[in-house]
Amino acid sequence: MKSTCSPLIFDIETMPLDDESLLRLMPSFDPTKIKDYELIGVPFDDSTVKYGQTRDPEKRAAKLQDRKDKHNAAITAAQTAIRIAEQDQFRKFKDKCCLSARKSRVAAIGYNGKKIHIDCREDEWAMILSFWQLIVARLDNGGIVVGHNIHGFDLPYLMRRTWLLGYHPPSGLLSENRYWHRGLVDTMTVWGCGEYKKFTSLDNLARALKVGKKPADVSGAFFWEFFTSSEPAKREAAMNYLRTDLELTAAVAERLGVNGKKERYEHDRTQRDDTVGINQTTGDTAT
Repeated sequence: MKSTCSPLIFDIETMPLDDESLLRLMPSFDPTKIKDYELIGVPFDDSTVKYGQTRDPEKRAAKLQDRKDKHNAAITAAQTAIRIAEQDQFRKFKDKCCLSARKSRVAAIGYNGKKIHIDCREDEWAMILSFWQLIVARLDNGGIVVGHNIHGFDLPYLMRRTWLLGYHPPSGLLSENRYWHRGLVDTMTVWGCGEYKKFTSLDNLARALKVGKKPADVSGAFFWEFFTSSEPAKREAAMNYLRTDLELTAAVAERLGVNGKKERYEHDRTQRDDTVGINQTTGDTAT
């Protein structure tokens, strides 16, 4: 079926899983490299104090107490250093989670068709299911679905989250675990012109094509911090970031000639099955 409709643009934003889940996934912290770690849990040994020629009981007692105080202070400092190091390791681990389907979840899915719509429901599976239903309907109607780096991130991520949540993604979207349906158009791939692993950020491409640029107050890596903030201004900044991504992707797609007719991409090697279904997984999910 031929279609002359405008492309459906989409983009996803992700956020780390809850801290309890991440702590189970994070590599074990090794405290043994922390200074004075070996003192923790070890009682002070009075026999280690050297009094020299001192015979005065008060001076000897004062020296003993001084050594005990230094021992306890070293333990306290080591415990503090361990706590800070653990927190730092967790923060760095969490900061890198948003690209992993095992360590993060979908925070929002933005759409740009006739108008921009952002789905940011608490129910992650409800968001993903709606996404699959929407793009399958669009593809079955002969339209195309467009995004930037969707072959390298968005679509694989959504498929993995679908499996991890206990379901199957629609059949026919990916052939031989390699070739995407010809109606799923990646502007980064179009710009790459067949060059292997030609990565170009949306912001750089939009600037090069003179169609706009991303806002400076939020970055994709820390979208979730603004998105989950209790401050309305930060929350709105996150929503504006996603809206801008959708607008830029639409502008880039138009500039590259991606016009909504999937017949332009008949050279793609992918073929879809006639039937598309989303079924609950039986058995274990990936870990």
